[in-house]
Amino acid sequence: MRRLLLQFCIMIMAAIFTTGFAPIRQEHDDIDCKPGDVIIGKTTKRQIVELCGLAPSTRIVGNYEILEYHDMSAKVGKAIGLGALGALAGGIPLERLAGNYKKEAIVFVDITSGIVRDYYYHNYDDNKGHDLSETTLLQADDMIEDGNVDEAIALLKQAISQNKNNHRAINTLAWLLAEMNIDSKAALTYAQMAVEIFPDSPYNNGTLGIAYMRNNDRENAKKHLEKALNLFALYFPNAEKAIEHDKAWLKFASGEYTTSER
Repeated sequence: MRRLLLQFCIMIMAAIFTTGFAPIRQEHDDIDCKPGDVIIGKTTKRQIVELCGLAPSTRIVGNYEILEYHDMSAKVGKAIGLGALGALAGGIPLERLAGNYKKEAIVFVDITSGIVRDYYYHNYDDNKGHDLSETTLLQADDMIEDGNVDEAIALLKQAISQNKNNHRAINTLAWLLAEMNIDSKAALTYAQMAVEIFPDSPYNNGTLGIAYMRNNDRENAKKHLEKALNLFALYFPNAEKAIEHDKAWLKFASGEYTTSER
């Protein structure tokens, strides 16, 4: 009887380890899911894993667990974010992966609650994002890379109208308006919106610092540029060009060199 019971237990354990307790897929290198139904502030980490499988790369930093999904089958030659622009303070914050893969998705999960606080999905093969707004943002990216700033601004405004909480589109628009000194007041308004939506983004805070400088507010400029550099050190220490860019603006805000030297 004991022998039969032992054999039965072994069979049960084997079945458990074979089938698992829940339909969670194993880690994989190719993205075959598009998290288009993710709701910021509601969707949980478990739901992300059940949808996309275990993330090939995870980092626990600051307030977040960052889940990184990317297509390892082939890298693409696209420059980081908005080309030279995206590598700086503004542009699409594609973080460490930044266009090096055909597909990628980044999810920021609150460590305490397990709730998704930010995410995006980009497919560079067909230039599509997880929703219409993100797709329009990627189209604006192409316009900027081609030097078509006016067209990019129009697309960014369209992306914002499609999703008022797309802080990447809001930040990119603010950055263009501020960095190119097109409309300093509008730049400040958009930059404040982006930081309000996702305050832990170093890109958003860097842009806000620049916007304050364009509006002759050195105190707030220094505050947000310093915060941006602290957030870069915490979340994205390898974003060298963006870090150097914000350091240069911080020196300018601190009066360490003049406008002509900037």
